[in-house]
Amino acid sequence: MRSLKGILVVAAVMLLATGATAEMTREGQITGQQPANWINQTTLYDQTANPSGSLSSTQNFEAAYDAYDAEGADDFVVTWADGWNIEQVGVGAGYWNGAGPASGLNVVIYDDGTNMPGSAVCTYMNNPYTDDGAGNFLADFTATPCYLPTGTYWVSVQGNMDFAVGGQYGWATQSVMTGAEGVWRNPGDGFGNGCTSWTPRSGCAYTDPDYTFLLNGTESVGPTPTPPPPSGAAVPVPAMSNFGMVAMILLVIGVAILVMWRRS
Repeated sequence: MRSLKGILVVAAVMLLATGATAEMTREGQITGQQPANWINQTTLYDQTANPSGSLSSTQNFEAAYDAYDAEGADDFVVTWADGWNIEQVGVGAGYWNGAGPASGLNVVIYDDGTNMPGSAVCTYMNNPYTDDGAGNFLADFTATPCYLPTGTYWVSVQGNMDFAVGGQYGWATQSVMTGAEGVWRNPGDGFGNGCTSWTPRSGCAYTDPDYTFLLNGTESVGPTPTPPPPSGAAVPVPAMSNFGMVAMILLVIGVAILVMWRRS
């Protein structure tokens, strides 16, 4: 009996020690990240050239840790005249305080609210993803692509994962800013930096200005114009309706009667 009590005491101490080491933080590190090798789609936008090696907490936790729920967002510009069909979003990402995995990714694309995310344009909650094992996560929604006309937009990618199960998930950051500065928010202020609404990263005491991501899909095709007739070809004349034919005959008869009346 005493030996059993001793084992239980040791087990309890180990559990407490394990819990003490898993401290909630808003940043982690990503090691061994390699360039993404996603070749099944056309890359429309690529912001992966300057990874900083850091991860920024962008996670949807279980209810017990809702105060730590956080999101990030970064801007991009659709340059194709007929717009883009976004079918995949790839991000640099990783885990700390645990090995994951996230159950899915919340992908939201917003219109521009003047250097901030505006209204949501496309939303994909708990979207399936693939992890290439080298720090690259790919969310695929080819079956329901997000069409975007030309203009500025923002993309947000958040991992769904319980802290008690997988630890923490984060979005890899960029050391160089492209376009507007990336933004971050932690509505419950669990991390205590006051960024409860979208705030530029520098205002949340982050050093790296942007996030690592790319967009895959297709360039939209506008309506096909009607080609002109071949050179020298006769231009078809629209056929006259029965009503038009009767009207034309009555007009000719009327003109003939009028001419005869004036001559008499």
